[in-house]
Amino acid sequence: MLAGNLFAQAPQAVPGANPIRAAINQVVTFDHSQSFHLNPNQRIIRYEWDFDGDGAYDFNTADPAARPTFRYNPALNQVPRVYTARLRVTDNQNPPLQDVKTVDVTVDSGNVPPVARITPANPSVTVNVDLALSGADSFDPNAGAPLNDRIVRYEWDFDDSDGLVQFQNLGAQVTTRFGGACGVNRQVALRVTDNFGLQNTAFATVSVLCNQAPVARVNPNPLVIDEGTQGTVDGRGSSDPEGGALQYAWACAAGIAVAPIDGGRQLQVDARALDAPAAGSRFNCSLTVTDPPGARHTVNFTIQVNNVDTDGDGTDDAHDNCRVNANPDQLDTDRDGQGDVCDADDDNDGVPDANDNCRLVQNANQADNERDGIGDVCDPDDDNDGVADGNDNCPLNHNANQLDTDRDGQGDVCDEVEDADGVTDVN
Repeated sequence: MLAGNLFAQAPQAVPGANPIRAAINQVVTFDHSQSFHLNPNQRIIRYEWDFDGDGAYDFNTADPAARPTFRYNPALNQVPRVYTARLRVTDNQNPPLQDVKTVDVTVDSGNVPPVARITPANPSVTVNVDLALSGADSFDPNAGAPLNDRIVRYEWDFDDSDGLVQFQNLGAQVTTRFGGACGVNRQVALRVTDNFGLQNTAFATVSVLCNQAPVARVNPNPLVIDEGTQGTVDGRGSSDPEGGALQYAWACAAGIAVAPIDGGRQLQVDARALDAPAAGSRFNCSLTVTDPPGARHTVNFTIQVNNVDTDGDGTDDAHDNCRVNANPDQLDTDRDGQGDVCDADDDNDGVPDANDNCRLVQNANQADNERDGIGDVCDPDDDNDGVADGNDNCPLNHNANQLDTDRDGQGDVCDEVEDADGVTDVN
């Protein structure tokens, strides 16, 4: 009786599944290799699986080492859902005996929390200076199908005095600054939330550095230029120990024209309209640079404008009507602004001095009665008779004896009526 009962034993089904908690469409591997028969003289000849518990067996094999797989694909609104998979084993007895066992597989959305990341991870920043932080490197592992999940909220907390619990939804990119004490570490937190409400928080340590004042530098110092010219003072050598962008403020004493250029980093000095005294002119100036937290530094410099007298005639170039030709008297006959010594046409009559028979008196017609090379308008004795024109009773006719028969002030040689009888002389 005992032996009969032993040999009538049914096989034993031992189902296994991995994982037993799966995401939608995730591969689940089933294992029946641990199934056995109590009767050593009998064996299991068939393994059958009903993966989704619908009563229909989806897979069968005689191989105890086979590892069938299945994917569960419920709708999102149906998860989490438990599927009861059934394993049926059949032995080789006649009639065959069977055994059925189940294993539960829970299928949910497969959603896992997003991953929060702060960049830069552990930054340094000067006290009261803007610090840019980014959560853009945060990601959602379920970004693809079937969930197509995403991060929908980026919340930040920069105040670690209360335990980092006051989160504000500020977006992926933020700018903040830390005031108060310097030379300390501060904590910041970023909490990200996905479309299903799962969250993850990242932390970063910020080293808050003490600010050092910037250093103002100018080149050259002093700036030496000549009157009538321009120059530039360069402040680009100024620097901030923390590398911050500097603001430039220039100041100069009255009397010299200056203007910031190159975004304020240089100063243009204009002495073109300046008339410096013989000893030159000196102007005191300064450059003040300010860093982002407001620390300042000032450097003083001078501008020296030299008086220029190129020709050494005692009249400086600003007033000299001939800068390269010495002319202490500054004679300018035609008053055209060019001194005679450098004026190619001193009398402005259109005839260059080199060809003009009266260089200082206008005579465009170049009349020269006696053809002595001296134009009539400037020739003291136009007829070369030895009598100056001012006393000559015939300035254009040679009459050294100055004979004037009718004594009318005109010499006989140029008097048409020389005897006062009213009758014109006829040759």
